[in-house]
Amino acid sequence: TTALPFYFEALDRALASARDAYPQRRVQLVAHSIGGWIARAYLGQLPDNTRQCFSTLVTLGTPHVPPPEGVLSAVDQTR
Repeated sequence: TTALPFYFEALDRALASARDAYPQRRVQLVAHSIGGWIARAYLGQLPDNTRQCFSTLVTLGTPHVPPPEGVLSAVDQTR
């Protein structure tokens, strides 16, 4: 099984709370490390009309490419 539904449900609740508090504003989502992967997956599975509630996704320390192979793998900081 995957943990993504747990995180997606938490993001759904956070989005609903933000939309209730600021109905005319779009949400800016900031995520760190694996949270960046989760946020990207979350936004990717949303229908277009819901995704339009977001204006920005900022990821910090999120590896968006596979780790390097060979000699560079010794200094890989993504694991």
